[in-house]
Amino acid sequence: MKTKKRGRPKREKGIAPTPETLAKLQPNVLPSLVYNGILDLDQEKAGEEIAHVYHTLHRGLLPAGGIENDRSIATGTLRDPFARMSTGERNAWEFTYKPWANSESKKLIRKRPRLCRWKLTLLITHENENPEVLATRYQVEYPKIIRYLKDSLNEYVYLMQNNKQRSSNVHTMS
Repeated sequence: MKTKKRGRPKREKGIAPTPETLAKLQPNVLPSLVYNGILDLDQEKAGEEIAHVYHTLHRGLLPAGGIENDRSIATGTLRDPFARMSTGERNAWEFTYKPWANSESKKLIRKRPRLCRWKLTLLITHENENPEVLATRYQVEYPKIIRYLKDSLNEYVYLMQNNKQRSSNVHTMS
């Protein structure tokens, strides 16, 4: 007669989740800021567009700026980020994101570690970082972080509205 082994069965170690899976599991910061009454809907829309344009610019690139696929270099099918953009994405980049980023990257919040309003906004909108965590990391008070974020998003909303007016003026003149 066989005897059963006693004790706890050995567990197999699982495979760690990918960074993409971990990112999906994190709650999105922008809707929670809107829900808590910190941001309004226009600011949330601006934040989503900022994240989308930033993602579009870096699609297919490695963190150091290299191309993701070496085969594309060998076959000659290498395309720059602007060639992969749709017309709407290119317009958002050229008329809204680029002027906004040029302006916001010059507005310093902290010198060491360096933090400007452009980087703060990208960390919250694209990287989905919590403003409370950023306040601790960069040693800036939470209300100031929120004020800088709101000011930056308001600047983007202003540029979005001007872009809509400019495009509607072009259509009425035709």
